[in-house]
Amino acid sequence: MAINSEQLFHSTVKEEPDFWRAKEILLLLAIYFGSGFLFPEALNIMLTHIVKAANFTGENLKEFLFPHVLGGSYLITSLFLLALLFYSVVIVHRQKFLKSLKISLPTLPNIIRAVYVAILLLGTFLVAAMYLKPKGVVNPAMKLLNHGAIGMFWFVLVVIIIAPLFEEVFFRGYIYEGFKKSWGRGSAIILVSLLFAGLHLPKSIVVFATLFVYSLAFVLLKEISSTLLTAVVCHMVINSSPLMIYLVLRYGFNVVYKF
Repeated sequence: MAINSEQLFHSTVKEEPDFWRAKEILLLLAIYFGSGFLFPEALNIMLTHIVKAANFTGENLKEFLFPHVLGGSYLITSLFLLALLFYSVVIVHRQKFLKSLKISLPTLPNIIRAVYVAILLLGTFLVAAMYLKPKGVVNPAMKLLNHGAIGMFWFVLVVIIIAPLFEEVFFRGYIYEGFKKSWGRGSAIILVSLLFAGLHLPKSIVVFATLFVYSLAFVLLKEISSTLLTAVVCHMVINSSPLMIYLVLRYGFNVVYKF
């Protein structure tokens, strides 16, 4: 059977993968901002009005419902956005989700490197905070720790597990790979770090710079280890630091005192 030149060309040249572009990324960023920030805030306002309208005495009901509303809303929006990412990667662009976002199990040396980088970043930020005393350091999710065991459960689930996993898949996975395909690695690293820092709505330049540096570290960890999960480990360690400080302040001194 004769093969013409056009058939030969298409059979020998590997087709470029179909990646998501800026317009699609911007749409998902808008959905991320709306669902990740406005939706929980709207639920909180709605909860306040319901408590007032029902003439409940005190803030007991609101205090009880607060961790469930905050944690549950973030859980729902994260799953919703992950579903959109999966749809974009797998259904629209016909890519393998884990492979295209470089999600694979990290090696033990890479896990150790991620923990070391997290400790280094936290130490640098704490020293900077002591001297610069920036505003807006406390994340609203930290309020969960003031709600006992239920609040601690939601903090571990949402802040330590879901947030690092989702944000790395979204920023250093989906957005970074799309930007890198469109504009190259250097521009992608800067752009995704600016977006990551800006979309957290920092209240001071110090917090913005800290988030920007965190993102740079996460991207570099991903590139060095060739897996996104190394960045996830580093992000989890950083996000767990408020819980560690809370436990030390609440229980650590009592243990030391007893000894």
